[in-house]
Amino acid sequence: MMAVCGSLPELPYEPKLQYDQHISGLNTIYNPIGASEFRVLNVEGRDSQGCLVVSLHCQPLQSPPPFAAISYTWNEQDRLWYGEYDACPKPIRINRELALVSDKVANILSLALKVYVFLTSDLSEKSEQVSRMGDIYSQATEVLAMIGSPSEATDIVLDSANKFAKDPSQNFVPAVLAKLLKFINGGYWTRAWILQELTMAKSILVCCGTRTADLRSIAELGRHLEDIFQSTESLSEMAEYGSYLVTALSGHLKQRVLYSGNDLASLGHGRRETLIEVLENSRQYWACADPRDMLYSRLALASDANALVPYPDYTIKVEELYKRFATNCILLTRSLKVITFANSTTMNLPTWVPDWSFKQRRWDVTGEFAKLSEEIAQLFWDEKGLPRVSQCRTELMVQGRIVGAVSKRDWLETIASGTMSFSKFSKAYHQSDIPQKGDLVCVLRSCPLLVHLRSVDDHFIVVGRHAIGRTYGVKEGLKVDDTGRKVYSFASFEGTQRLPEKIFKIR
Repeated sequence: MMAVCGSLPELPYEPKLQYDQHISGLNTIYNPIGASEFRVLNVEGRDSQGCLVVSLHCQPLQSPPPFAAISYTWNEQDRLWYGEYDACPKPIRINRELALVSDKVANILSLALKVYVFLTSDLSEKSEQVSRMGDIYSQATEVLAMIGSPSEATDIVLDSANKFAKDPSQNFVPAVLAKLLKFINGGYWTRAWILQELTMAKSILVCCGTRTADLRSIAELGRHLEDIFQSTESLSEMAEYGSYLVTALSGHLKQRVLYSGNDLASLGHGRRETLIEVLENSRQYWACADPRDMLYSRLALASDANALVPYPDYTIKVEELYKRFATNCILLTRSLKVITFANSTTMNLPTWVPDWSFKQRRWDVTGEFAKLSEEIAQLFWDEKGLPRVSQCRTELMVQGRIVGAVSKRDWLETIASGTMSFSKFSKAYHQSDIPQKGDLVCVLRSCPLLVHLRSVDDHFIVVGRHAIGRTYGVKEGLKVDDTGRKVYSFASFEGTQRLPEKIFKIR
């Protein structure tokens, strides 16, 4: 056991540690844990000197006693404090916010808290523990979401949520909605791991400073305020930052998440979202210290995770993980949808492999291309045993048809038309990625969107790597239905079908 003495004020603070001289060493904590175990921190309460007493031990993952799990931001810049033990040469790292929540549980909620914690830098054990996180959060009695340092906005939101839960007829001023929007713009709500931690939770209690509120109450307050004030700007912001979690809280996603099947046979049957779909719908949750966690944090939510990313592995390089994932998506699902997410990157990746760590909110243009995607899926292709990926995962061989080419005039007209400001466009691409005169606009077999390809020596590279740029330079190949929102389709489906097939080698 160890004791944390003194009061724990609002952040930031530096707790002081006091050690019981009779405590035995904690070196056993660092022994490898069994495949069916996870580590927990147990809050014992206060001792006679008013110190918070906690202990660290292991629990079986199957049928564990009641425990709560903590969802919080591990910020290396927010100083960590350590417990050093004579018999334990390795430090125990505890985040300040974790200490504050532990104190809150012992004093405010009056319940025993058991929380899994990572206490090792061993990559193999980290991989093993991460693979169990979905089970841990789904089995927890409740999840405590520690969202960061308190502020006026967090105080107002949590207080208002509790008031609304008690009395839905409460009147709220528009400023409360503004505070709620500021609340969901906080750093916690961009974390990659909250998708798994919160959507799989049985119950979620949001903790900030001295206040707590049920997350469902906060979501219900948000919907209530939107209905009242009908702010177009606020509605769009709320949809961008909170729609995925609101869906989860309503229970629809959770039903799919908790479905027992987890193989490729479940694809397309509405059981759960595929990993690509989860990534597509949750790009705004990008914050993670390790770029590999952009994939690992979503595995428990996807129907095909076991096939595409069999298990978390922190011993492989980020680039290798992303290449393996893209390769598995293409070869196992026989779809090229994954390459439509390829983007500008500083990583050493082929142009057809997405960099999932790219901090970009999703640009929703799928409605404009829905009809075109349906037509692409109906095209007939000769069977050539493609797509195929090279053994080193750097080269992709695919079938395709050339439907157009970029001309300088088309490019200038697109910029001048104001469909997308150049400043926004330039942030989405490196200069070399911007479609140039002569670049080919192609339809590829099993790819739901058009792709820009540039010839380089004996191969092609993907340019214009985002769906919002798919139609540049192809006015002769597409038609646009301008009744309401733009909807793209082939100018002539039969004409596209008659175009000669080609094989593209893409790097």
